[in-house]
This record gives sequence, C-alpha cells and structure tokens, in this order.
Amino acid sequence: MPVRIGLVFTVAKPGAADWPYLNYDYVSRIKELLPKIMEAFPQVEFVPLVTWDEKGEFQKVEEFEASPWSPKLTAGLPTDVDGYVLYLLTEWAGQAGINSVLEKKKPTVMVDDIFGGTGNFLVYYPRARREGYPVIGVAPSNFSDALHAISLLVGVLRVKGSVILDVRTATWQRDGLTDFPLWALP
Repeated sequence: MPVRIGLVFTVAKPGAADWPYLNYDYVSRIKELLPKIMEAFPQVEFVPLVTWDEKGEFQKVEEFEASPWSPKLTAGLPTDVDGYVLYLLTEWAGQAGINSVLEKKKPTVMVDDIFGGTGNFLVYYPRARREGYPVIGVAPSNFSDALHAISLLVGVLRVKGSVILDVRTATWQRDGLTDFPLWALP
C-alpha cells in the first residue's frame, strides 16, 4: 500500500501585508516546488492543498493554480493520509490551517520556506513540540534539506505497521563460566 501524504502550502491573499513581500507570486512558487517534491518521491501519493483563510479551510492546488484566491475553498483536510508536510510559504496567513493539520496528531514535517514562512514556523513549531505533536521542523536554505526531512517522514510511514524481526546469535551460559553459541551445544 503506497504512502499518502497531505502536502499543505500556506499562502497569503493578494494585498495582505505579509512575508516574503506584498503580492508575492505563490502560484509560481508552488508550481516550482510541487513537481520537485513529487519527482523526488515517486512512490508517495501526495494530496496537495493550499490554505490561507482564518477558518482553516483548504483548496486543492490544481484548483488554486487555475483560479487563485477563489472565494470558495472546496477541499477539506484529508484524514485518510498517513502524515502531512506543512510547507510554510508565508509569515502569518494560514494559521487556522496549520492548527488543523497539527491537531490531527499525524507525523508531520514543517518546512519553513526561506524568507517566507519564518513567523509561522517560529510560533507553531515550538508549540507543536511542547504539546507533544509528532512533528519535525526544517528551515532550509538548500532545498535538498527539505527533501531530506520529507524522506524521514516517508521512511517512518513506510515501516509503520510493519513487523520488525530482530535476529541475533543467542548465547547459553554453561556452569556460569563460559558462553557458548546455541548452535554449538552438544
């Protein structure tokens, strides 16, 4: 069964005074990041979403790219995923969406996009850790570091539910003096 991961990008509405700068082109940034992430993990089924409003609602990335800032957010947060990647592209918008993801208490990687998501990252990552949510955070200046963090999540999710068999050489102690491997017993 393939691993399913909710990939949530936080964005800010046009005209909002937010980082990285006023009227930042989130559509282009998502179009740049999404194929790279999906190409790096072909064995993973990603469910890409964006969130920006105060109600914690979501929109599918393909709908967002076709009609940015549509007043109708059409997607709920998927619960049939194994974990989440929160890709923070903006400083303060999308906070309700961040909370919605964290409150699912599923394994999550929180990525602070350079010069973009730092405000949210500095607030929500420490809070998530304090509250015991299964989250790791990364604030990479090199995109490969974000991919590495996501690969940790993928690895954990792939072994979740697996049976791990630990095979080792057992020893038997005779007369309390010498160890003999079990295969050497008379």
